[in-house]
Amino acid sequence: MYPPALPSPRLLSAVLLSAALLALLAACASADPLAGRPGKRTRTALISSGDADSLAALALLGPSWDKSPEERVALMARASAAAPARADLVWLHLQICRRVPACQPQPIEARLQQLDPGNAAAWSGELERGTVLADPAQVQATLAAMGNAERFDIYWNTTIVHLTGALSKAPTMDLSTALVDAIGVAAAEAVPAYQQIGNACRGAALDFPETLAACRRLSAVLRHGDTYLTEMVGLRIAQRVWPEGSAQYQDAVAARRVARYRMDTYSRIDAAMPKGNAAAQRYLDALAAHRTEQEVFVAEILRAGLDPDPGADWTDTLGAQ
Repeated sequence: MYPPALPSPRLLSAVLLSAALLALLAACASADPLAGRPGKRTRTALISSGDADSLAALALLGPSWDKSPEERVALMARASAAAPARADLVWLHLQICRRVPACQPQPIEARLQQLDPGNAAAWSGELERGTVLADPAQVQATLAAMGNAERFDIYWNTTIVHLTGALSKAPTMDLSTALVDAIGVAAAEAVPAYQQIGNACRGAALDFPETLAACRRLSAVLRHGDTYLTEMVGLRIAQRVWPEGSAQYQDAVAARRVARYRMDTYSRIDAAMPKGNAAAQRYLDALAAHRTEQEVFVAEILRAGLDPDPGADWTDTLGAQ
């Protein structure tokens, strides 16, 4: 379990995603963040419920990966089959499958592409395989497919709402604790989807006109993703693929400043707000009402009577990363 000194659940998503972004940019591999959770009573309660969200929570929050990888895949497959129209469950199934060598991700990817064809994330596995196989043609084709999508969604808000709902039914944890656990696992699952994208859109690969064009399109798609992590990865790529003096580069710099201002402003609002189950419920209501994490932050900033855009005198306090 998390230590008592954690930030409040409403802020934890931004904290975890910022940490994930730093780890991504540093190309660090993380240890299993899910080991040892949840307890036996919670698992028993989830098994008894047996609905799609409870099965997904079991798959994501069970024992460490080296003890039960196949069980995790099987649980997540059951969860997805129980609600076959939910792209968020297919996405989670895909993330678990990618971590188990015996699992074949291609059929799951095909399902996600069919359910949500505008989501570039559905092609991220193909990009990873092309990179591992050192197949430039496959990498190029996948970058092009991703660049032709509308957005890059990891179903962040939906995942947190559904997982929290499942965990909070257990008698072992209150709503606030369930929310913290749900956010923790959602952030842990977010990072792998971006690693190959960052590698494909950097360095000598950008010397090829086709790759440069695809990465320029993909940076715009990422900027329309549903988390700040996704948006910031897109903005970082935009600053690589456009000349520093260009309008596109300057637009990325300005958008990055706005995003960081909103995260900083939201953190200040959150610090002054009450904590506990009532606050957790309010945050869950906000997640359910909006598609993206960014929209939630803007809504809270406006609710506080503050400007969602930085003034000329605002100084970035979040650092240079």
